[in-house]
Amino acid sequence: MLKMLLYTDGMYFKPEILNFPAYLANLTHTKIMEVYADDMLNTALWYDQKTFVTLPGQIAEKEKYETIEKNFQKLGEEADKRGILIKPFEDGTVTQELFFKHLRYSDVLLLDIHSLNNPSEDVVRFKFFRDILMYGECPVILFSSGIQHIDEILFAYNGTPSSVFAIKQFSYLFPQLMDKPLRAIYAQETEKMHDKKLLIDWMNTHYVEAYYEETQERLLDSFLSSYQQNKQIIGVMGSFGRSLLSQMLHKSEALHLMKMLPIPLFISHW
Repeated sequence: MLKMLLYTDGMYFKPEILNFPAYLANLTHTKIMEVYADDMLNTALWYDQKTFVTLPGQIAEKEKYETIEKNFQKLGEEADKRGILIKPFEDGTVTQELFFKHLRYSDVLLLDIHSLNNPSEDVVRFKFFRDILMYGECPVILFSSGIQHIDEILFAYNGTPSSVFAIKQFSYLFPQLMDKPLRAIYAQETEKMHDKKLLIDWMNTHYVEAYYEETQERLLDSFLSSYQQNKQIIGVMGSFGRSLLSQMLHKSEALHLMKMLPIPLFISHW
């Protein structure tokens, strides 16, 4: 049983957005999931605001929260059909400090990215995601509504301790998936590989079916190729260091992956 926090855009509810969270909840015997549903664009202003604010031109506060309340009701009905219970995150105004404190005491944050399709709002939202990945004290799974279950795990190895920490944390949180094939992809565009034998030994110790491969491709291209062969996969990657996260809007491989791939991504840092 895990303490899961689901963050979704309360303004744009789709029933299928619960498919993957419900799969993970049932897999880990998690019966209650904490949910925060708000206007995601509004929330994204955290990077320079202390509390959530309303942007000029947005719908009125009352109308907005009536919409969110109705969508949360629908979310509860859909969760019940899938065998899980949901509870609201908090009542009243939520501050950045409070949200990140909850992350500290959560096992995993499920972050719905299905509303990332408005280019005019990308900069605001990506800065919000960057802050979560930089400062959130629990691993994050970025997901959309396209996946129903997991058939294979892709581990993005880039030669850093952070990437090894990510696959270990994923494995300890989801031991139920150790019977799924694990494929470690070492992209030679990244750090030089020093610990190949140690990595393979660890993989074979924990997974029934484990593979290691090296590629000349960019990590993004390798993930895209894998998706073409198997739609029900999850990617696992480290943060690649906090210094790189400060440049995430332009250079992070994770940013490109979460924008272009309809697969979930487990991202963790130490």
